[in-house]
Amino acid sequence: MLKTIQKISLTALIFLAAGCTSQDDPNAADNTATEETTSESDESAPSENTAETENKHPADHSGTNDSNEDTDTNDSVESSDEPAEATNPLEAYSTEEIEYARIYLQFGPNPDIEELYAEHIPEGTQMNPLDEGSLNYPEDVVHLSGSRLVDGAVTYSSNGDGTINIYNVPKRWENPETYNNDSSVMEETTREIINNTETVYVEPGNDEDVAEMASRIK
Repeated sequence: MLKTIQKISLTALIFLAAGCTSQDDPNAADNTATEETTSESDESAPSENTAETENKHPADHSGTNDSNEDTDTNDSVESSDEPAEATNPLEAYSTEEIEYARIYLQFGPNPDIEELYAEHIPEGTQMNPLDEGSLNYPEDVVHLSGSRLVDGAVTYSSNGDGTINIYNVPKRWENPETYNNDSSVMEETTREIINNTETVYVEPGNDEDVAEMASRIK
């Protein structure tokens, strides 16, 4: 009888212990489940953030491309609006030819001259080779003339500063017989020309007009 009571008591104690253990375990399981859920949430959060970042970047790149395309288009429009450089009509002529054309246009008597001739006369040359009484040119000069009397002549020396000295030499000298071959007449005439040279400024003129005159130089 006593043994039976002891067995019953031992069995009751075992059930009580088992009950306490089962009550503690559900909490532990809940805690474990909570930790696993938190861990899964933490792991999924970076991937969501990464996805959001990737979604933003394409929009940023497309905006940059649009801006570059707009810039290229503007550059193209500005380039097409630039006027073409005009051709200089004097490029085909030398400095000397341009000088002759400008001087004859400004001081020559016939702007419709058909042919323009330029003769270089060195210092010491007689002004009138037909008369021994003629004085000599005191410096190098250039003699511009045409093929006709109406074209007249321009005789000058250059000062190298945009001005020239004009000698009032006629297109054609008179025959010495007209003044009885008196050399003193020509001497006085040429001396007067030398003493009355005129220093003048040469205007640039219109480039197209100068080019047209330069094209007549022979």
